[in-house]
Amino acid sequence: MRVARDIQKGLLPGRIPDLSGLEVEALIRFCLEVAGDYYDIIPLDDFRTVLSIGDVAGKGVGAALLMANLQASLRTTQAMGVSLSESAEKINRLVFENTPSDMFITFFFVLVDSKNGCLRYVNAGHNPPFLIDQKGGVKLLSKGGILFGVLEDA
Repeated sequence: MRVARDIQKGLLPGRIPDLSGLEVEALIRFCLEVAGDYYDIIPLDDFRTVLSIGDVAGKGVGAALLMANLQASLRTTQAMGVSLSESAEKINRLVFENTPSDMFITFFFVLVDSKNGCLRYVNAGHNPPFLIDQKGGVKLLSKGGILFGVLEDA
């Protein structure tokens, strides 16, 4: 289990990179040796960054394995340059086809473009996050869809 924990921790960002126009902080605490909690920070270029957070249903090794698959899928689709919606469709289909019907993922990911001052996001059943602007204004990002892995063509 210690080896599995070390591998899982290695899938999470070791340090938060310097990101143009963004301040990002992250902290994760697992309640078990391994779990399905996940976040990531993926710089695409000098101005565009993908931020993500998710939770695999359940605890333990099964959830951790699915989390590792999610991490690999997200990083692969982003390296391929696909849109967030295409990435969501591909990840959902993989989860649906390759996991038991009682396993699913809540997931939120956002592409932040600090050069153009815009963002695009997908929320697959995760708690709506807050967007806090430079002046302290708060907006709930409430639009979203269904969990990953529930419906094949969601």
